[in-house]
Amino acid sequence: MLSETIIAIIQTEMRQHKFDTYVEDPPSIAQGGRGVAVPGCSICKVRLSTVDQFVDHLTKSVVLAINEAVRGPGETAESALCNRISRGAVN
Repeated sequence: MLSETIIAIIQTEMRQHKFDTYVEDPPSIAQGGRGVAVPGCSICKVRLSTVDQFVDHLTKSVVLAINEAVRGPGETAESALCNRISRGAVN
């Protein structure tokens, strides 16, 4: 079972992303420009066509967020998680 800290990191990161549409190359055609509305993560401006691609995008973002949160200076992600497990921070 994950610790409260890691669960909070996961929830925070997942809430930052949204599967929606966004305008690529603004302004949009409605605003007199040549921009096109494309599906994807409207926060990251990443083009995604399927829900599976969005889930992969979320997974990568969450893993990066956890990696940054648990890693100390000069420490790899693997050693950081091993250290946290040995200290009992991750159950």
